Amino acid sequence: MKEKVAIVQNVSINDHRMVHTDGIGRELVKRGYDVEVVIQESGEKCQFENLPYELFCLPGDTYSIAGQLIFARNLFRLLRGKEYDIVHGKNPFSSVLPALLLKKVGGRAKTIYDVRGLWVDFGVHAKRIPKAIASWLGWLDGFCMNRVDRVIAISHELRDVLVRRGVAEGNIEVIVGDGVDLLKARSVKVKDVRDVFGFDGKVVGYVGSIGRARCSERIIEAFEVVKEEADFDVSLVMMGPFPDEFEAEYFQNLVEKKRLEGAVFFTGYVSHDEAIGYMKSFDVAVAYHEGDFEFYNVAVPTKVLEYMATGRSIVATDHRMYRNLLTHGVDGYLTEQNPKAFAEGVLYLLENDELSERLSKNAQRTAEKYSFEKVTDEVEKVYESVLS
Repeated sequence: MKEKVAIVQNVSINDHRMVHTDGIGRELVKRGYDVEVVIQESGEKCQFENLPYELFCLPGDTYSIAGQLIFARNLFRLLRGKEYDIVHGKNPFSSVLPALLLKKVGGRAKTIYDVRGLWVDFGVHAKRIPKAIASWLGWLDGFCMNRVDRVIAISHELRDVLVRRGVAEGNIEVIVGDGVDLLKARSVKVKDVRDVFGFDGKVVGYVGSIGRARCSERIIEAFEVVKEEADFDVSLVMMGPFPDEFEAEYFQNLVEKKRLEGAVFFTGYVSHDEAIGYMKSFDVAVAYHEGDFEFYNVAVPTKVLEYMATGRSIVATDHRMYRNLLTHGVDGYLTEQNPKAFAEGVLYLLENDELSERLSKNAQRTAEKYSFEKVTDEVEKVYESVLS
């Protein structure tokens, strides 16, 4: 048996960020590590089956100070009674701060802060973190990064931002992307969304959280153009949760306002395996962002990795976060950052089967660079470096 590792993240079991935690955890167990995963308690049914690691769920919350402190307090108590070799904490700070505090009183675990994005910046943008406390949270995040044994950044762009914010460049390792389960992407059976919602024709599909903070309304605005200009039946399926009932109402009203009832479908939350199955019935998979925000520029979207792994033809805006993975005309089709240009890109792929097939095959080949096996190779190198 290799080292004992705790992978910690203050998110719930069905949060999309758990895909990375589960995938890396499974691969580490295969390699002989004793892995335990510590996450936020939610009462939800677990979206993952046959867990090979032990799972601990603690009270907490991602986007509130009280929830962060509650999670950190309970994590401190859990870690105090354990003998881990490595605590692999993923942002927010409450996943790693307790391990740092324990070091002050004799704790021996090496600490890794795995920074998956600029969570404070996004929390302010999405109005989930008050601006009044954002600077304090940012300082605390930086405090943790400069005291752990190693920082992992999800992209080169994120590394550059962290360095500008005062994190020592020599202590940052870049491991691009969350990783993707290639075997699952290829083996999960297709679940055709046409059968689920009772329509015919082509499918434009989106997977991920739905909200104005994520420019999701722009996809609907673009689809309005697609629907008007297409000389064939086409529907839009948006698969994922709304952040709250107010956003859900906004998007339902938007569909009605644009007279797209019966052509736009919202699935709500679906489990990860279900999402993969439905995704495989999309004719074109889409991803849209616009603007120049650091918290988006540094991202490496999991949905795009999974679009690629399932062999979807992809239309995305020409945004930094999508260029972190996609090359225009090679494994994706990138458009200007506006609904009109985006709609034209979607139509172009829907009408050009040969190009669509070539992009989808190339996307599958590109996805192989981001398999969980290859991402875990890099994680294991970080483990070895902090333990040596």
